[in-house]
Amino acid sequence: MANIEYRKQTAKQLKKHPPLDTLELTAENGVNTGSNNSASLSKTTLTKSVSRKSFQNHYIPYLAQLAEQEKNEYWRKRSWKVFHCADSLSISEGEYRRKRCKLSECLICQGYKTNQRVKTHLPILQQLKDLHFVTLTVPNVLVCDLRQTIRLMSDTHRSIRDRLRKQGYKARGAKNLEVTFNPDRSDFHPHFHCIVETKEIAKLFVKYWVEAWEKKSVWLSKEAQDCRPFGSKESDLLEAFKYANKIITTNKQDARKIHSWGLYESIKATSGGKGGIRTFQTFGFTRSQFKTEKESATMKVDTSLPEGSYSFVFDKDASFFDYVDLGSGISLTDYQMPKGLSILLNENIV
Repeated sequence: MANIEYRKQTAKQLKKHPPLDTLELTAENGVNTGSNNSASLSKTTLTKSVSRKSFQNHYIPYLAQLAEQEKNEYWRKRSWKVFHCADSLSISEGEYRRKRCKLSECLICQGYKTNQRVKTHLPILQQLKDLHFVTLTVPNVLVCDLRQTIRLMSDTHRSIRDRLRKQGYKARGAKNLEVTFNPDRSDFHPHFHCIVETKEIAKLFVKYWVEAWEKKSVWLSKEAQDCRPFGSKESDLLEAFKYANKIITTNKQDARKIHSWGLYESIKATSGGKGGIRTFQTFGFTRSQFKTEKESATMKVDTSLPEGSYSFVFDKDASFFDYVDLGSGISLTDYQMPKGLSILLNENIV
């Protein structure tokens, strides 16, 4: 918690001149306390949250600008709502509160939701047998076809489950959508990551997937479909349940960039709007069929985090990103953005 005087001055400046679109601060009426389940706040978990927020706050204004250029008020407001997610944090009497946007493209909210999915489904998946990780792909598509293609993929996946059920198979598992952007061709690659019980059913999923698309006169690369044994550790599930939209892309020269247009269109196709896309889904079972331990409704706070009301300070010029007490200037995490990431976010968002 060094440089308190500088941070105190910076905090006062931010309070006087709030960053960017301050009107969106009023869009969040409720206070989200994490969940009805147990939640904990430590310096480590808070630092991860600061890392996610500082990362996304660099590129979100680019998405808001694209929405403004196409006169799309819905996505302009939605982008700023993500930008201001978790802007404030209060810690009092061993509990914490912070406002969250709960939007699917927000890294903070999705990071929380992913952790909740792991907590919920890890005990269940560990009770299933012979898990396999299946990747189901289709050819890259243009932006005008992306949303419809994703819907068609979901319909195809559901028809395969129905086909297996009629054949007497009990297909159980989970699927998660991921969309990547190809900057060299300016097209998109939607695909499913699936966890499937038993090698036999996993291989049938791949076989029937290819057959289903051939009937639609879409010829798939069999090599692009993948089936391999899957572990049931927390790290395995974090990989399987990752975000729907890949943010950092690489081109043929392995240059890492954030292509704001590709990310913007990918988010629009998979999030919100009329008839939202369901990016994550379990199938073949319900939670009530499995015995799992119930979590308490407590929200523990690490005693090393002092009580108070904190605001998130996003200062690109000073490379300072942290929760700060606007009165004293005390910050909570002392987060330092890695140099390589800083270069990416300041020089390679296009």
